[in-house]
Amino acid sequence: TDGVNVAHVLDGTEWLKKADITVTFEFSSSPMDVTSIDLKWNVGGAAGSGQSRAVSMTARPWSPLIYDGVILGAGDPLIADGSVVQYALWADGIKFDNNGVDFKFKVDANPPEPLTGVNVVDNGSSLTAIWSPTGMTDFTSYRIRYRPSTTSIWTILDKTNKTILGNVSASNLTFPVSSTGHYYVNIATVDQAEHEAWQPADRVIKRG
Repeated sequence: TDGVNVAHVLDGTEWLKKADITVTFEFSSSPMDVTSIDLKWNVGGAAGSGQSRAVSMTARPWSPLIYDGVILGAGDPLIADGSVVQYALWADGIKFDNNGVDFKFKVDANPPEPLTGVNVVDNGSSLTAIWSPTGMTDFTSYRIRYRPSTTSIWTILDKTNKTILGNVSASNLTFPVSSTGHYYVNIATVDQAEHEAWQPADRVIKRG
């Protein structure tokens, strides 16, 4: 996990942010007789070869079958946007991997660009957010946040509660609000690593 996203399949199709990545491994039986467990990773090559780096993994005191280690990605110049990071574990020299191949994930270091053509239309008892569809290749959702001026708590809409927002070609969404009071609205694109690109300023809907 990069602290936001969690990769489970680890076959190179999942995206994580450029960050220090915590790797968790659970053994099926206790490795108490093992003297060292190392996490080794590489960029664009096999774990344990070439420019591989390594750290020791540490057992959780309350769960000795589970070990954690950290891939120090935040400050590593070799881990750049689009990099494929491969890693595996070595317990006293015995390699543990993903059914014969290294565990893998991709790195997304760059957030998307903010949307263009953004507008918010006041329909009285609803608002319609409008935008020009993005052309980003690693799109995962549009995200809308809105709140009345009487609270600091945002309501969030994205593909998890409005399926249409997971469609890259979507260009608008109408959602219900009170017909009275002022509202703040903002719209973002979200990429596969959960980078958000919000508008630089909220749109303000003023009534009365």
